[in-house]
Amino acid sequence: MERIGSFFNDMSFKSKILMAFIFIALIPLSVLGIFSYKTIRSMLINKETMYLEATFAQTSQILDSTIGIYDNAIRSLCFNRQLINLNQTNYTSDYDRYESLNFIDDLFVTTQNLVPEVEYITLFTNSNMGVHGNTVRSMEEIRSSKWYDFISDTATSWLYDGNRIYCVHPMLDSGTSDRNRSYIVMQIKVETLEEILRIVDAQNISVVIRSQRSDIICNNGNPQNANEMIDQIPSLNELYIDNNKFVSVKDYVKGTEWMVVMSASYYDILMSTYLYSSIVIIIILSCFFVVFVVSIRFSKKMLVRIDELKRNMAEVEDGSFVVNVKSSSKDEIGELIRGFSAMIVKINELIEKNYKATVEKKDYELKALQAQINPHFLYNSLSLINWRALRIDAPEISELARLLSDFYRTTLNRGNSMTIVRQEMLNIKSYLQIQQIMHNDSFRVEYQIEDMIGNCLIPNLTLQPLVENAIVHGLEKSDAPGRLTITAVRKNDDIHIVIKDNGAGIPAPSLENILETESQGGGYGLKNVNQRIKLFFGEEYGMSIESVLEQGTVVTVRIPARYGNNDRKGEEQTSGARPF
Repeated sequence: MERIGSFFNDMSFKSKILMAFIFIALIPLSVLGIFSYKTIRSMLINKETMYLEATFAQTSQILDSTIGIYDNAIRSLCFNRQLINLNQTNYTSDYDRYESLNFIDDLFVTTQNLVPEVEYITLFTNSNMGVHGNTVRSMEEIRSSKWYDFISDTATSWLYDGNRIYCVHPMLDSGTSDRNRSYIVMQIKVETLEEILRIVDAQNISVVIRSQRSDIICNNGNPQNANEMIDQIPSLNELYIDNNKFVSVKDYVKGTEWMVVMSASYYDILMSTYLYSSIVIIIILSCFFVVFVVSIRFSKKMLVRIDELKRNMAEVEDGSFVVNVKSSSKDEIGELIRGFSAMIVKINELIEKNYKATVEKKDYELKALQAQINPHFLYNSLSLINWRALRIDAPEISELARLLSDFYRTTLNRGNSMTIVRQEMLNIKSYLQIQQIMHNDSFRVEYQIEDMIGNCLIPNLTLQPLVENAIVHGLEKSDAPGRLTITAVRKNDDIHIVIKDNGAGIPAPSLENILETESQGGGYGLKNVNQRIKLFFGEEYGMSIESVLEQGTVVTVRIPARYGNNDRKGEEQTSGARPF
């Protein structure tokens, strides 16, 4: 008993509900023994006839589609303006005939390649371009055929001569008189239609296609006296039972005068009813099935809220802290859902609180870095150096002092966390000019900056650490002449800033986790820059790094194109900034 109890406890709640319903339903099943044989037989006959109708509809649709392909192909030839002109031309030279016949050959061969199972395409014409194989023939030949009288003067005609299928259409502008009229004839393999009929793979179902001359084109079931059976069917697209012998349905093939007929043996349909050898077994199994279906639907209805709660919990496990399930019911499941919702709200509040704390921490780190410099003392010192340098006629020292002043003014940015691209570019330009003086112009710098992004917002001190890394870890470690390229362009709603050097490059093992590694020198490293971008703009923005050893490194910064509250305010924040 303990093992049975343990097994029952381990079963899912849905299985327990199903089991309870099934056991309860087994009791009244013993009294449900009155199912008539005729009801069962009627049900099976309806099922088989519906299957026959569905198969007939599918076969007719495929036939219509196939006929439409050939009809469109022959129409495109008959309405081809160049072919019409060639057909109406009065040829006076063999060269013109040769060129025309070559064009027609190529056109017909292309059509044959595009449309399957076409044996050949022939233009029957009264033109004097001459007879050319199966491609161009005289109208006298088609007039002598036994199906010429069935050809339409305005539309596509589908004909069958006992061996071949012909698709015939008059040429556009070929005239109304018999003497001036031209036709295009497309000969199609009978196997094309036979392949379509092979889709009817059910037993004891036959399909017959009959021409307008009562010729049997295709017949996959070989019913005896097919024409007689077809003529007995009184109406189109409706089932007809012939003296309890055949169940048949017929209709015209779209775009033709052909008739498609599908039939099945009525006796074979009735044979399926004899599979039920015991009325009692049928009743019991049917009732059991009904009870089982009802049990499943009822259990699903009862457990739908639990399933929704389970899915929401799985989404929370995957990192999506959004409440998708709600309940106003006062039962145990409703209380469970409301408790879960309250927990998720609390978790979201804690995440938001932690996020704000992280942003404030990063902002504090940057301001702490800026605060290491006494701006008033620094500006006064640099001004004094500049004045003394000008006094003793030392322009290089004066320029260096000015560059340092620009660099630290844009770095401090009046204590603001955000700046604009123009001011950030002035910052790194001043820094790079100082570095070039320090390195005796051992490397050159190229700028490719779009003017339209100058007032877009960017976190302050974003690019200087990247430029510094390019010089210290790239250009200084390479013997080749240094080159640093800084590009800033707008792509859709984003700004892409690319810093490219031809330095020593980064080894592959270091490159894999470089954005996750803290700076070793105590400075403001790549990881901090990447984290600040994501904190300000979202996880979809940030940095990417590509590098090839001994060839160089490319760092790409992607940020959104945002202008803040207004451009004027951005201009005020960048007073003193100069064009790129």
